[in-house]
Amino acid sequence: MPRRIIEWQALKDRSINYIANSEPPTKLVFPGTFQPLHKGHLNIQKIAEETIGIPITFEISIFNIEKASLSYSEIEKILDQFRSGQNWVLTNAPRFDEKAAIFKQSTFILGMDTLLRLFDPKFYGSDQAMQSRLQVLIENDIRFMVFGRRIESHFMTLNDFLLPEAFKDRFIGISETEFREDISSSEIKIGRH
Repeated sequence: MPRRIIEWQALKDRSINYIANSEPPTKLVFPGTFQPLHKGHLNIQKIAEETIGIPITFEISIFNIEKASLSYSEIEKILDQFRSGQNWVLTNAPRFDEKAAIFKQSTFILGMDTLLRLFDPKFYGSDQAMQSRLQVLIENDIRFMVFGRRIESHFMTLNDFLLPEAFKDRFIGISETEFREDISSSEIKIGRH
């Protein structure tokens, strides 16, 4: 059995937490499914690396809270998109508290759509569960860089969201003048069919 299939199976069985193409993963982590990787992602990579001063590690979780788990063939397609010199890591951590335990003291890159879900109790089952999981982010010294995103008909940035007091110093917002790409992987996939 090829090594990558063995690693993927170990990841799926949760006997390992991640597989990376470079060790250790950098402290600037860009989570997503990248199906497909597009110019918006690459512009985010450029801006984030220039702002923070270190290379990005693209993080792909084989499990997803809102979608089906990724198959081995889907993972192969995703990883084949990355060029030499681009760091990637496969994890089995769909939630940010799980990611925080793997990537301690890191900065995560988010779109506004993901930020809205991060602070939405419906994704946790209860407000108490949300507070508990969000506390893990603080305990692991996680920071966030937030890029604007079109939500329905309005382009939203971090300035359009009231952060809880405990998180105010953990977020950096990228303004609409610095970045605006009204493109999404989902829209690209729909356009292909």
